[in-house]
Amino acid sequence: MFDSSVFRFVYIALLFLDSVFYAKIVTDFLYFAIFGWGVAITFFNYIFNGKVIKIKYIGWISAFLISTVVTMFININSNFWPNFVMLLHISVCFIVFYGMHVESDKQKIKKEIYYIAKFIVIASSVIAAIGFVLLIIFEKQIIVQGSKCIIYENRFTGIYTNPNLLAFSAVVAIFMCHILIQKSFLQDIGKKMPHKALLITCVVLNVLSLFLSDSNDSTVFLAIYIVLFMIYKLFFEQKKASEENNQDANKSSFQILKKCGIVFLATVVISVGCFTARFISQNGMMEVMDFAKAIHITIPGAQNNKEITFEHQNTNIDSGRIVLLSQSTILISEDPIFGIGKGNLVEYGNRYIKGGLHFDDLHNGFLTILVCSGLVGFTIFIIFCLYIGRRMLLCLFRSRKFISNYSIFPCFIMFIISYCFYGLFEKTVLLDITFMVMIFWLIIGYAFVYTKEIENSRRYHMLKRYRIIEKEQKEKAKQL
Repeated sequence: MFDSSVFRFVYIALLFLDSVFYAKIVTDFLYFAIFGWGVAITFFNYIFNGKVIKIKYIGWISAFLISTVVTMFININSNFWPNFVMLLHISVCFIVFYGMHVESDKQKIKKEIYYIAKFIVIASSVIAAIGFVLLIIFEKQIIVQGSKCIIYENRFTGIYTNPNLLAFSAVVAIFMCHILIQKSFLQDIGKKMPHKALLITCVVLNVLSLFLSDSNDSTVFLAIYIVLFMIYKLFFEQKKASEENNQDANKSSFQILKKCGIVFLATVVISVGCFTARFISQNGMMEVMDFAKAIHITIPGAQNNKEITFEHQNTNIDSGRIVLLSQSTILISEDPIFGIGKGNLVEYGNRYIKGGLHFDDLHNGFLTILVCSGLVGFTIFIIFCLYIGRRMLLCLFRSRKFISNYSIFPCFIMFIISYCFYGLFEKTVLLDITFMVMIFWLIIGYAFVYTKEIENSRRYHMLKRYRIIEKEQKEKAKQL
């Protein structure tokens, strides 16, 4: 009952399916039971048995939770219970997800990675395939009992409830395919790589879904991940080669400049290529739909809307985010120290902003924390993130000589960095109970599990000791 690994799998699967049309009816019904399960695990598995004090940087976590409690009581007369639920959600993120590194069975956690990745790959492929079949059959937006299916505001949404959710899920599915081809990871857990046909199908379907959803944020998210991973691989190989082959300084410098040029060109090609491929995909799908016009199906209660082009109806490239940024300054001014609380975001927007918030959220995960948790909570959260970020990056670069044994670790780091950029434009990071938020904390948890494992490895300690000795010798040489 209190198996945290099983909970994480079920919770992620539930939130993933919560963004799927009709499945949401079931997931909404189950959500409170599963969330209650997570809260129980937080208390019984971590707090009551003392494991919580072993979580790294628990002091900063505690400070953020205390700050959240203060915010909650300052605004006690307004949406106390929604703010209390958010407090429990934050606790689950910090303790059950990030804090998984204190669990004793690390092998079980690694197998959990495999099963969650495989679930997302299979589920996203099936959902995308169903969406494309319905798109070709119906050809247009279908409105059934007030809900928009297949096309949402001229963008492909399939059977997801929103095209942005489709796009984000597509990027995560592609990332999970990358995880499932890491040989050292599969060897470590004694699992075989899923069939190549499944992985290729998943990538093709989800890339096409991403392009037809016309989501700029998710497209950039994927492009950044690819570029960052390429940069890491290039400079990792360069540094390793220069150390092992004793290249002279001039040659090494030339190699660095050469690879910087390659990175620059590749970044341009990938960036332009993504948006060009999106344009081609959108026009190609329109051609496919023209060929499929012989099939015409109508369903009772459904309405066919105008022809679709898979492009934003809103020509404003910022999609209202600049307006939200200016509106957030009004909300910050209400309580800049401890914030207004997430539960009060919409209500205070209606109260203090003429016409209310432009959307029901600020569409910026970090800005949402600043507005809802104030300068105190935001500062604590950023310090916590800087601490864990620094530790993971140091671990990544210090272990470069044997990182091939942990090939999954760089994937996690590059995903986290890419996500942080994506978090500037969507409902992400922490103060939202969605798949978009929880997948972030899941990946952070996995990354820190590997950080701890690598730091505790013998080779890491030997390299660390070697660097200390090398530094001491250089200092002695300078003195002489």
